[in-house]
Amino acid sequence: MNRSMKFIVAGLLASVSTAALADPLVGPYVALGVGAVAPMDKRTGTDAGKTSYKIGYLGNVAAGYSLGNGFRPEFDVTYGSSRLNQTQGFGHVDGKLTKLTYSLNMFYDFDRLNWFVTPYVGIGGGGTSLHGGTLAKGTGVMMSGFRPSVQGIVGVSLPVTPQIRVNLDYRYLETFNAKFTAANAGVITSGHGNIGESAVLLSLRYTFGTPPAPPVRMQQAAETTEVVTPAPAVAPEPRRAFQVFFDFDKSDITPDAASIIAKAADTVKAGHMASIDVTGHTDTMGKDRYNQKLSERRALAVKEQLAADGVSETEIGTSGVGKSGLLVSTPDGVREPQNRRAEIVLH
Repeated sequence: MNRSMKFIVAGLLASVSTAALADPLVGPYVALGVGAVAPMDKRTGTDAGKTSYKIGYLGNVAAGYSLGNGFRPEFDVTYGSSRLNQTQGFGHVDGKLTKLTYSLNMFYDFDRLNWFVTPYVGIGGGGTSLHGGTLAKGTGVMMSGFRPSVQGIVGVSLPVTPQIRVNLDYRYLETFNAKFTAANAGVITSGHGNIGESAVLLSLRYTFGTPPAPPVRMQQAAETTEVVTPAPAVAPEPRRAFQVFFDFDKSDITPDAASIIAKAADTVKAGHMASIDVTGHTDTMGKDRYNQKLSERRALAVKEQLAADGVSETEIGTSGVGKSGLLVSTPDGVREPQNRRAEIVLH
């Protein structure tokens, strides 16, 4: 692997290790793309010396699966074609270099950045089938063989709908130990060498998963009293249960949650209730032990907000139940916003 490829792979791995958590759709996807490719000038490992290429074209089809945590394993097939320009010592040579690459990739989407476009990075490896060149009239160079290859990818995607994205990415592909055959005035020599190339790919991706439903927050219904007779209206029953919701992997009180907690505190201070139970919940992402601790932190955060709103801490009991007691039933490993909550019950 040459120095430029090492820098690309190291940079991609470092980016993934420091990335924020992402929240894309979960499910399988397919993609179709076209682009331009520019193989780099390369010594052939034969008496032919260095061969250069013109900018060519490529087509790409891919299928993968979005895991819901930013990562996307993917398998793609890419066909590229570039015409030869000239070979050192021979001058201009005819013919073209064609490549069929099979690669297993791993991508990471930075969805939680909440930008207009979503950056992503990827690395992959597989094999490339090479064929091309010319040995017309006893002069020229040919490349052939199926050889291992690796690639690094950086790009951005633009959401058109929740399930459709337009992607634009740069790819560097290196194919190792390709076979070269050169002929000069009927004298044939052979050798091996790597072929590196840069490509720009524009693609359309469709994900078959469905977008998560937005959180449904409980709102206190407006209290109305219909006067039928001159008799005094009966006071409405005080509200006894409240729910507040949290962001993914957070126990911070949002402005909406603070408003609902304030209503619960007002009910207690009005003398209608004597005690409060707060129960924290999580969705099914992550380990059981971690989610248990997270649910306890959420319950404690609500207690602290109630105390700040004037409720005595001695009247507040807290508990966390982790992944149990789901508001919306989901399999393990699913991010469901309505399950990231705390329940406030007044007694």
